[in-house]
Amino acid sequence: MRPHGDSTSFLNYVSHHSGKREATTYPESTVFSFELPMVHFTTGLELFADLFVNPLITNERIVEEVEAIEREFQGHSQADLFEILQGVA
Repeated sequence: MRPHGDSTSFLNYVSHHSGKREATTYPESTVFSFELPMVHFTTGLELFADLFVNPLITNERIVEEVEAIEREFQGHSQADLFEILQGVA
């Protein structure tokens, strides 16, 4: 059992406490970050760490994540192509 609830606990906590979260995927790594008011930071950090200590991801979430990564990759590929084409013109 997850110490802090289900797989959406972190997302719900950050949203409920006016926080921000971000994840950026690069070819060989993914960077995760979040911001919360200091009074809520410790619990937020515990919830964030729990995602890695006790991972719980459904097949549906795996498909969603793969699709998000693919969209992000396609966006970078198109931006790179646009930059190359601008350099040629």
